Amino acid sequence: MNTSNLIKKARKDIIKFGFESGGSSHYGGALSMLDFLCVLYNEFLIQPKDLSKTSNRDYFILSKGHSALGLYSVLFNKNYFDEDYFKTYLQNETDLIAHPIQNLKKGIESSNGSLGQGISMSTGIAHALLNKGLDNKVYCVVGDGECNEGIVYEALNYASHYKLKNLCVFLDLNGFQNDGSSKDVLDIGLKYKKIFESIGWEINFIKGNNEDEIRKSLSIFNMQVNEKPFVIIGETTKGCGVDVMENNNEWHHNKISKSFYEQIKSL
Repeated sequence: MNTSNLIKKARKDIIKFGFESGGSSHYGGALSMLDFLCVLYNEFLIQPKDLSKTSNRDYFILSKGHSALGLYSVLFNKNYFDEDYFKTYLQNETDLIAHPIQNLKKGIESSNGSLGQGISMSTGIAHALLNKGLDNKVYCVVGDGECNEGIVYEALNYASHYKLKNLCVFLDLNGFQNDGSSKDVLDIGLKYKKIFESIGWEINFIKGNNEDEIRKSLSIFNMQVNEKPFVIIGETTKGCGVDVMENNNEWHHNKISKSFYEQIKSL
């Protein structure tokens, strides 16, 4: 499946399996980061389907863990697990809850709930790989609301100091968080570029839902010679690809009714 088709299919599955779960899901943030995940998993990430088979591989950490439904959809479409397993999403005794639980056999690298923890974990993995003389990559997705957490900047400084050139962070700059507009909660926005520069990161600023720009930025990371950690600051649309969800923070976390599902399932 080419990447454009993967994006379309994974988007439909976010809606489908979210609705069929019968519960509420974090649709907005799952959809805003989806294009990045699809390009990454379809074209750049090097790892087996069962992560427990080897540590000599690339790593992906979802730091904004509440958007796990987006990750599950990509893992399903890349055959890390089957449909029967995906159908357990949010059901009793499932492993697929609203935030990821580490399950290496199913492609889930880390448990994540508390914001900011994922990027800290990513820096630790990246540093360990370099110390072992391995050139495997570590990729991490963080949200702009998440970047209000002080622990994020501790990790950024650590990564710069130790020249973690194998670390790539995608900042999902969709402009919203649980409590509303990120601008209203804590206005950082385009200042992120200056912040990362001042800490010592290599920066690529892109339209984060543009497949070609994502591909180009990941290629730059994989070919870079600078001994710096790399951040892709992606301006994204929350709820991207579902018109009624786009830039509508009611869909940060919400439940899809049957009538609403009938309206949007053919997107």
